[in-house]
Amino acid sequence: MGLELSPIIPLLAGLGPRKRENCLSVGALVRRQQHLGRWGGTVVVFTMNRDHILELPEYWIDARAANSMGIAKILSVHHPEVCAMFYEDQHGAAWCIRLSGPGLPTIQDNLFQSYTKMAVLV
Repeated sequence: MGLELSPIIPLLAGLGPRKRENCLSVGALVRRQQHLGRWGGTVVVFTMNRDHILELPEYWIDARAANSMGIAKILSVHHPEVCAMFYEDQHGAAWCIRLSGPGLPTIQDNLFQSYTKMAVLV
Protein backbone atom coordinates (compact mmCIF):
# COMPACT_ATOMS: atom_id res chain seq x y z
CA MET A 1 0.00 0.00 0.00
CA GLY A 2 1.40 3.41 -0.97
CA LEU A 3 1.95 6.34 1.33
CA GLU A 4 -0.81 8.94 1.34
CA LEU A 5 0.39 12.01 -0.51
CA SER A 6 -0.59 15.10 1.46
CA PRO A 7 0.19 18.74 0.67
CA ILE A 8 1.30 19.04 4.30
CA ILE A 9 4.29 16.73 3.82
CA PRO A 10 6.27 19.19 1.61
CA LEU A 11 5.44 22.00 4.05
CA LEU A 12 6.88 20.03 6.97
CA ALA A 13 9.87 18.80 4.96
CA GLY A 14 10.90 22.39 4.20
CA LEU A 15 11.00 23.52 7.83
CA GLY A 16 14.22 24.68 9.44
CA PRO A 17 15.38 23.05 12.69
CA ARG A 18 13.90 25.73 14.96
CA LYS A 19 10.45 25.72 13.31
CA ARG A 20 10.49 21.92 13.16
CA GLU A 21 11.20 21.71 16.90
CA ASN A 22 8.47 24.26 17.69
CA CYS A 23 5.94 22.51 15.44
CA LEU A 24 6.58 19.17 17.17
CA SER A 25 6.56 20.63 20.70
CA VAL A 26 3.27 22.45 20.12
CA GLY A 27 1.86 19.24 18.62
CA ALA A 28 2.88 17.33 21.76
CA LEU A 29 1.30 20.07 23.89
CA VAL A 30 -1.96 19.79 21.93
CA ARG A 31 -1.97 16.02 22.44
CA ARG A 32 -1.32 16.45 26.19
CA GLN A 33 -3.99 19.17 26.50
CA GLN A 34 -6.47 16.92 24.70
CA HIS A 35 -5.92 14.12 27.21
CA LEU A 36 -5.68 16.29 30.35
CA GLY A 37 -8.61 18.50 29.42
CA ARG A 38 -10.66 15.53 28.29
CA TRP A 39 -11.50 17.27 25.05
CA GLY A 40 -13.75 15.12 22.92
CA GLY A 41 -14.65 15.63 19.32
CA THR A 42 -12.56 17.36 16.73
CA VAL A 43 -11.27 20.51 18.43
CA VAL A 44 -9.02 21.45 21.36
CA VAL A 45 -9.04 25.05 22.62
CA PHE A 46 -6.39 26.49 24.90
CA THR A 47 -4.25 29.57 25.52
CA MET A 48 -0.64 29.56 24.40
CA ASN A 49 2.38 31.86 24.15
CA ARG A 50 2.05 34.03 21.01
CA ASP A 51 5.71 33.55 20.08
CA HIS A 52 5.22 29.79 19.80
CA ILE A 53 2.11 30.26 17.66
CA LEU A 54 3.87 32.71 15.35
CA GLU A 55 6.68 30.17 14.81
CA LEU A 56 4.25 27.53 13.52
CA PRO A 57 4.30 26.91 9.76
CA GLU A 58 1.35 28.43 7.95
CA TYR A 59 -0.95 26.35 5.75
CA TRP A 60 -3.31 28.29 3.49
CA ILE A 61 -6.82 26.90 2.94
CA ASP A 62 -9.66 28.29 0.84
CA ALA A 63 -13.18 29.07 2.04
CA ARG A 64 -14.54 25.75 0.80
CA ALA A 65 -11.98 23.76 2.82
CA ALA A 66 -12.67 25.95 5.89
CA ASN A 67 -16.41 25.22 5.57
CA SER A 68 -15.81 21.48 5.23
CA MET A 69 -13.66 21.55 8.38
CA GLY A 70 -16.44 23.28 10.33
CA ILE A 71 -14.27 26.28 11.20
CA ALA A 72 -17.20 28.74 11.13
CA LYS A 73 -18.90 26.85 13.99
CA ILE A 74 -15.63 26.67 15.96
CA LEU A 75 -15.17 30.43 15.57
CA SER A 76 -18.72 31.20 16.69
CA VAL A 77 -18.58 28.89 19.73
CA HIS A 78 -15.00 29.30 21.03
CA HIS A 79 -13.90 32.70 19.59
CA PRO A 80 -10.22 31.79 19.11
CA GLU A 81 -7.68 34.34 17.92
CA VAL A 82 -6.03 31.74 15.68
CA CYS A 83 -6.94 28.35 14.22
CA ALA A 84 -4.50 25.50 13.76
CA MET A 85 -4.50 21.92 12.63
CA PHE A 86 -3.07 18.80 14.26
CA TYR A 87 -1.29 16.39 11.93
CA GLU A 88 0.05 12.99 12.96
CA ASP A 89 2.53 11.42 10.54
CA GLN A 90 3.09 7.73 9.84
CA HIS A 91 5.73 7.57 12.61
CA GLY A 92 3.29 8.88 15.24
CA ALA A 93 4.89 12.33 15.50
CA ALA A 94 2.37 15.07 16.29
CA TRP A 95 2.70 18.30 14.31
CA CYS A 96 0.77 21.54 14.76
CA ILE A 97 0.22 23.78 11.74
CA ARG A 98 -1.35 27.25 11.78
CA LEU A 99 -4.22 27.72 9.32
CA SER A 100 -4.72 30.87 7.27
CA GLY A 101 -7.09 31.92 4.55
CA PRO A 102 -10.35 33.78 3.96
CA GLY A 103 -12.60 33.92 7.00
CA LEU A 104 -9.94 32.69 9.41
CA PRO A 105 -8.74 34.86 12.29
CA THR A 106 -5.20 36.20 12.22
CA ILE A 107 -3.01 37.10 15.15
CA GLN A 108 -3.11 40.84 15.72
CA ASP A 109 -0.02 42.77 16.77
CA ASN A 110 -0.43 43.59 20.44
CA LEU A 111 2.58 44.46 22.56
CA PHE A 112 0.58 44.05 25.77
CA GLN A 113 -0.69 40.53 25.11
CA SER A 114 1.76 37.62 25.31
CA TYR A 115 -0.77 34.76 25.14
CA THR A 116 -3.33 33.86 22.49
CA LYS A 117 -6.40 31.64 22.46
CA MET A 118 -5.94 28.92 19.84
CA ALA A 119 -8.38 26.34 18.48
CA VAL A 120 -6.73 23.24 17.06
CA LEU A 121 -8.55 20.79 14.81
CA VAL A 122 -7.58 17.24 15.76
